[in-house]
Amino acid sequence: MAGQAHYTSAPPRPEGGQGGFRFTAVSAGARDTLTALRPMLVYVPPPGAPSRPGPADLAAFPVSFGYDLVEGAGVLALCRYVGQDYTGRYGNYFGQAVLASPEELVGVRPVELWGAPLWASAPVLDGRELPEVGELRTNSAVSPDRVRGLFRKTDAAGVQLLRYLLEAVLEALDGGPGVFLVAAETETVVDWLAAVSFALPAPLAAKLTFTTYTDRPRDARQHIVGTVPEAWERGAAGRGPAFLLDRLAQEDGSEHRDRVSRAPRVLARAWAEDDLDLFDTLADIWDSVPAAGAAKPGGAQPWPRPTRGRFAGSAGAPVGWDDGGPGCPASPDGGVVRLRAACALVALARGGLSHEPLGPAERRALETLLDRFAGRGELLPESVHQGLSEGPPGVDPALAARLMAVSADYRDTARALIVGDLEAGELPGGPPDPALSPLAQFVNGAVALRGTGIAPAKVRDAAAKWLLKRPAPLGDVLARLLPDGARPSPVGLTEPFRKAVLSGLLGALESSATLRRATLDTHTCELLVRFPPDPLGVPEGADPWSEAPRTAARVLNFGTGDDRVRRREAGLRLLRLYQRGLLTDVEAYDAVRDMVMPGPPPAPPPGPAGASAEESEHRGERGGFWRRGRPGAE
Repeated sequence: MAGQAHYTSAPPRPEGGQGGFRFTAVSAGARDTLTALRPMLVYVPPPGAPSRPGPADLAAFPVSFGYDLVEGAGVLALCRYVGQDYTGRYGNYFGQAVLASPEELVGVRPVELWGAPLWASAPVLDGRELPEVGELRTNSAVSPDRVRGLFRKTDAAGVQLLRYLLEAVLEALDGGPGVFLVAAETETVVDWLAAVSFALPAPLAAKLTFTTYTDRPRDARQHIVGTVPEAWERGAAGRGPAFLLDRLAQEDGSEHRDRVSRAPRVLARAWAEDDLDLFDTLADIWDSVPAAGAAKPGGAQPWPRPTRGRFAGSAGAPVGWDDGGPGCPASPDGGVVRLRAACALVALARGGLSHEPLGPAERRALETLLDRFAGRGELLPESVHQGLSEGPPGVDPALAARLMAVSADYRDTARALIVGDLEAGELPGGPPDPALSPLAQFVNGAVALRGTGIAPAKVRDAAAKWLLKRPAPLGDVLARLLPDGARPSPVGLTEPFRKAVLSGLLGALESSATLRRATLDTHTCELLVRFPPDPLGVPEGADPWSEAPRTAARVLNFGTGDDRVRRREAGLRLLRLYQRGLLTDVEAYDAVRDMVMPGPPPAPPPGPAGASAEESEHRGERGGFWRRGRPGAE
């Protein structure tokens, strides 16, 4: 049961004390929170208001209707100017606060309680205990129909303002500055509060704090701060974006207007086109997101699809990615990230990515959302699957791979995109990350291909082409590609893709002396000697170096240290590759010569000036192996 309290200027209590502003009546559920409630129950008339208003003037005073989060509960406060107090002095007002738990706010957007039956018309002054509020019954006049009427009246200018406003509100929810709504009439502020609140999923709307009026907007800390023009002009500029609602224009922030992101545009367009089904779709996506690591259907933890009506939702639920867990990384409030991702998915399903690529942060959010739904596509609304089945444009192979794991309807279109990129030797994981080695970048892309039905040979050939374009150290990711039960393979890179990537790596090394010299340093060679590769297509027990004999020559030379026995064994191994016709005379002679010479292996000599690495390595091959009696002989 929601608690409540009344606050006004009243005579002294019968038991003694002073008169003045105080809590005159309190319910049991609010008694322990009065100190926290008091700051929300302060009202100062706007500048220029009449000092001695008559009864007809009182209706012109703005009403302060606010919502905030206090000690884990939602607090609603309504303050109205009433004129004179019990002594006849002007300046009195009546404030009422309602304290509700998250459970009591389920399915309720706080703005819906504007004008609700719970608000008293006058304070209780006799000190008796107030009853608890009970069910929070909303005002039917604050509904999507009210917002529809707003945009019928404001037309294109109103939709444009809403885009700017929603962008500012999302930034405020994400830790940015508060947003100011400036209007002469409180009802106008409520109109735009309703437009924002009904555009958001209910759980996120329950996190949106606001007040419809304060005389000191620069000191307010809510996400949305309403005020009147007289108070705004007195000085709140620079605190955050402001919207002059009476003129449907933004007072400042031209820079802000130039960077409206996808989510506000999607939401504003839904109001403009009266497409309320879009809000249902977003709510379904929002409420259906499985927690990280949750069991897939058929496992220990089922994920039933929620059935809720339009604009409903679990307002008391956490807004982070995980129920009860922290928000998405890099966002103080994961609910904003989730909404941006859901809007991106809806836009994608409706073909909205054809002319505007995803930004880096938006892409990460969408990928996180799709990863949560991987293997659980039945949780998504049918309209999303229908849109994906039509093959939305503007999707790169990495995103296509994730969509395939979510929607079977998209697989044929996605597979063609992915294969085309792989055949061109492009990364299946989308734009490369410069912070990662080329091999690590390709592994991340290959992970995204699980469950796509792509042939491992396609991945092998693409890996070779990808690495040939980018000779660089292999990095620690190589160790996780090599066969060893003591080390885990790269997360999500399952067989046979692991062998395919490793096989592509060996193929690239084998075909390029430049790549061998750039990547096969002593540390890497020692690693490959300890853990020989098991490339795709090599039978179990066969010599893996038969697929890459030139690579083997360098690896065995620089990876066996200075132990003469090991080096002789490596030399014999190379001779066997030569006998099978896998090495030329010159290659075998140079390799075996280095193996049998005493001492540690020499550093690889640089190629002669003006010669390519390939020319340097193979210079002099016209001489036969057995005719080269000593190092350097012609």
